[in-house]
Amino acid sequence: MKPIIVVVAICLAPVLAFGQQAFTNEDLAKLQVAGAYTNEDLARLAPLAQQKEPAVRLPEYQPAPVHSASLQARYDGLRETYATLQAEIALEQERVDFSESAFAGNTLDATVRLGYKTVAFEQIRELSLRADLMKVRIEVLEELARRQGILLDRR
Repeated sequence: MKPIIVVVAICLAPVLAFGQQAFTNEDLAKLQVAGAYTNEDLARLAPLAQQKEPAVRLPEYQPAPVHSASLQARYDGLRETYATLQAEIALEQERVDFSESAFAGNTLDATVRLGYKTVAFEQIRELSLRADLMKVRIEVLEELARRQGILLDRR
């Protein structure tokens, strides 16, 4: 272990000794690099030619016309479907809540009975999944409209 430290110290000694040198402007005047331009050489050069007008005029940019009516109709349809699914979920949840209340045991009544929750569980789950899918489709359509610069009526 000790020889490794000695070898590393020997290798780093020149870096520590000479690595702190700083050059000043006077030192730069002493350096001569073959083929390098000086400020005087650059001042003697002719100025660069500047182009006053483009060689070819490009036509003005005209964005493609945006048809927002079709996107708005799709958006409205998706929102309506989402609202319908939410209403169906709420209705089924009300029925489940009623089936768990004290009024659900009446055998003469044609409404839902005790245990309706086990029957309606799959239907509520399916409706919830469809509603989530509709929500994702609405978000995708909103993003598409945003990219195309279309403002959707979100009322």
